[in-house]
Amino acid sequence: MLTKQRHEEMINIIRERGSITTNEMAKILGISESTARRDINFLADTSKVIKVYGGAMFDPQDVDTKEDSFEQKMDINATEKGKAAEKALELITPDDFIYIDAGTTTKYIADNFDMSGVRIVTNGIEHARILASKGNEVVLVGGNVKISTDAIVGTLAVNTLDKYHFTKGFFGTNGISPKAGYTTPDINEALVKKAAMQKCSKSFIVCDSSKFNTISAVTFASFREATIVTNLCPAEFSKYKNIIVY
Repeated sequence: MLTKQRHEEMINIIRERGSITTNEMAKILGISESTARRDINFLADTSKVIKVYGGAMFDPQDVDTKEDSFEQKMDINATEKGKAAEKALELITPDDFIYIDAGTTTKYIADNFDMSGVRIVTNGIEHARILASKGNEVVLVGGNVKISTDAIVGTLAVNTLDKYHFTKGFFGTNGISPKAGYTTPDINEALVKKAAMQKCSKSFIVCDSSKFNTISAVTFASFREATIVTNLCPAEFSKYKNIIVY
């Protein structure tokens, strides 16, 4: 396991448990105590966790309310997002009627979409342009334009989505937690995601592993309402059957 992946895994474990000893962390990850201690020191120095005597803990008040712009998020974990999107594309067939959520990871689905004639509805402005240019039948949901995330939101979007019945839907998320479900910073985006997911026969959350054990401000679906497509599954999530690792 690469150092970066190990650090992500450690953060996920600490978030899930609340606290952990260095010895426990070493056993879970199959590393030496000295390596676990060094990694915890690094994560504490970079404000990822709180170092305590004999181990580390996570701030119980941690809720990620920050929302980066679409452009800022495009460069974060780009390789992982691209690979997750490629795996998601394998789940699409020509006779599907699909919904594609706005967001950077789902934009990789649009970028790599190699089928034509598929019927698609999206609230992603750039997604719609890309998919339509490839010869697909695309509907861009009407509503209010949210510039920062390049998305369509609002009451009109929610009401429009209620009329559809999708075979599959592909969604982004800012956080994944068994208790809090799938979360996002903005209530308006959460309402659109929720409305769309309720109209999908099958729903997929497409994301990189950094979203696990993160809670954002607003829940748009419960944990079991969707199947997760991701690059890495934290050890404590291995018991769940609704996760596809590429």
